[in-house]
Amino acid sequence: MKPNTHKYVLKNVTKGAISCLNKNVINVSRSIGNSGDWIGCGFIDKTGMETDHESIQFPFYSLVYVVKGSGEYRDENGRSHSLSRGSAFQRRPGMVHSTYIDPKQTWNEYYIDFNTEFYDKLTAIGLLENDRPVYQVAPDRSIVAEFENLMRLLDQSSEKKLPDVSLMFLGFVRDLINQGNLANQDREINDMVEKSCLDFNMSLDQRLDLKEYCKQNGWGYESFRKSFKSSIGISPVKYIVRRRLDEACRLLRSTDLRISEISVNLGYKSQYEFSNQFKRQFGVFPKHFRDGTENNPERN
Repeated sequence: MKPNTHKYVLKNVTKGAISCLNKNVINVSRSIGNSGDWIGCGFIDKTGMETDHESIQFPFYSLVYVVKGSGEYRDENGRSHSLSRGSAFQRRPGMVHSTYIDPKQTWNEYYIDFNTEFYDKLTAIGLLENDRPVYQVAPDRSIVAEFENLMRLLDQSSEKKLPDVSLMFLGFVRDLINQGNLANQDREINDMVEKSCLDFNMSLDQRLDLKEYCKQNGWGYESFRKSFKSSIGISPVKYIVRRRLDEACRLLRSTDLRISEISVNLGYKSQYEFSNQFKRQFGVFPKHFRDGTENNPERN
């Protein structure tokens, strides 16, 4: 593996008035409170380069947006992905990948990056995706303007305002990924997944036979399961359980229904099954979630 000096070289660039017309490299990085996490943002002109990074593992996460140029991203499985104006690609921590640039073209990119621990947290809650390295986003001058704005905010904001700036970064990253998903996904698949989510949410009190459900809708079970997981991030079964437990939380907080009644209303075979699944998901039993008491073994 080639040593990764990219981030550390960028950190040595002197800060100042941000103008991509006057500099080939711009980077701003800030730590977030005392969490140990950090966010970075920047711009790089790589015109004339041919091999950007080859067989490299980044020690942090980076989302790169291509403003100008064309090239290739080769993922950890050796699969090739074309890069062009509007491409957004992820440098996922610890994942071997290579990026190549057409040296005959102008190449400009903006990027946002996070430390690995922050990336892991964001992936765990579904804000970032780790199974798709490259997205194609429609080229848009407003995206460049937003990168410029975020760099200025990160560079100039006070420590007190930095948490708000961090939320803006996360929202922007999520928007870019969502745009890429909409562009890459087939409309028929989107409609299938959207319909299934609505159906699942309307039948939380039932135990669905997913194979029969797919048959009734004219879908292949394996194709549906893979498409659903690719789109939502979890399997249909886990999604149904998650939504059922979300509804349980609402009922526990906003109604006087007994826990046994809630378990019946949500299609559980017994209060014991419901309570244990709730505990596995949230770390507390339903009773203690409702009244805020200590998490002692629940009594019927």
